[in-house]
Amino acid sequence: MAFKIAIIGAGPVGCMLARLLVKDGLDVTVFEADESPNYRSQGGSLDLHTDTGLKALKRADLFDQFLKHARYDGQYMMLADKTLSSTFVLGGSTIMQKIEERPEIDRALLRQILAESLPKDCIRWGYKLKCVAETDTGKTLVFNNGHEDSSFDYIVGAEGAWSKVRAFLAPSLKPASSGLAYLSFSIPDAAKTTPETYSIVNRGNLFVYGDRMSQSHQQMGDGSINLSFIWHEENPEWYKPEVGGMDTTNGDVMRRFVLDKTAGWHEKMHAAIRSSQGSSQARTLYELPVGVQWEHKPGVTIIGDAAHLMTPFAGEGVNVGLEDAMLLAESILAAVKKAGEGQVKETVDAAVAECETKMFPRIKRYMQLTQDMKMATLFTDEPLESMVQNIMGIIFRDNVPAGFHPLVTAGVSMFFTGRKVVNWGLRALRGKQ
Repeated sequence: MAFKIAIIGAGPVGCMLARLLVKDGLDVTVFEADESPNYRSQGGSLDLHTDTGLKALKRADLFDQFLKHARYDGQYMMLADKTLSSTFVLGGSTIMQKIEERPEIDRALLRQILAESLPKDCIRWGYKLKCVAETDTGKTLVFNNGHEDSSFDYIVGAEGAWSKVRAFLAPSLKPASSGLAYLSFSIPDAAKTTPETYSIVNRGNLFVYGDRMSQSHQQMGDGSINLSFIWHEENPEWYKPEVGGMDTTNGDVMRRFVLDKTAGWHEKMHAAIRSSQGSSQARTLYELPVGVQWEHKPGVTIIGDAAHLMTPFAGEGVNVGLEDAMLLAESILAAVKKAGEGQVKETVDAAVAECETKMFPRIKRYMQLTQDMKMATLFTDEPLESMVQNIMGIIFRDNVPAGFHPLVTAGVSMFFTGRKVVNWGLRALRGKQ
């Protein structure tokens, strides 16, 4: 009999794993809670990184398809304070672009590319997993629609933050609130509806910080701008009407809410909020602890947000998830080939256990990077230039061995000191004119 694998979740990570396994002839079924392949807006734009997300796409033979939708001009990134009196560009033609090319793509488009690369009957839509049950015959997938299936040799959870597979694998491992609330809106056809905002975003990204809050603007492939607002919120259920007293899906209500919270911010930021249309999406940002690990359980594993849920502040979540899929696929395929007609289950399980062991230090690095970026941007009262100096230090230190960290810190400090001197000189010259 063929070795059968069930993947729970048809997001980018689950579909990437399925693509890599199916491409080499394995029997894979993906179960997805969504009722149909309606590629709705799913969290704005993603920047894919060379050594993780882009590498996985190339391994899946989907890079050319990706390029049809990728936006390399989307690498432009401006950071600003709430009054727009201080700005800093970290993209476009700056030094940051030289480190690594990070083309942007809408999350929904990436998911569509991956899902449509699979055989037509590979994804079963409308199958929301209720739980994984241990029975005498093995592990049984129990779905909300009443369907049960115990025919699979391996189960991979890729269904995100509230993974039922993770709940079976490691019941004590649960996401915790980051203490941050998230609200998003859409500005349709931004070039026409809000040309000033469109110009500032410059087909890339604008992040504005102030009062331990942020207002972010992301150019989308359809011409819209995804606008999101993040602030500190103690109650993780704030978005429920019975808790917060607001209908957080009502765009008009939530636009007024954001305008009130950003009183004193630059009028251009308020204009962007007023230009958004339609409903709003509200949630709390959750995370798993840095250094997360679990004890291996035969026949089941997790990848992506199910394994290492992070906040979005380093842009690593989907990239690390795609790398998870690539590395897990490599392990499974090598094990199946090695086993031949012999002990396939045992050989695959040993390979997956080894893959998990290697995963833990790898994901710890990215989770720590994300945690550091979160603290540097939303848990600080420092002025923008100091914030950016801290951000650049974090990014550069992440890219070099620990022994070079003091040199990196000194180099970044010298760069910003030089920048201050140049700006002071320019102001002095203007004053004499």
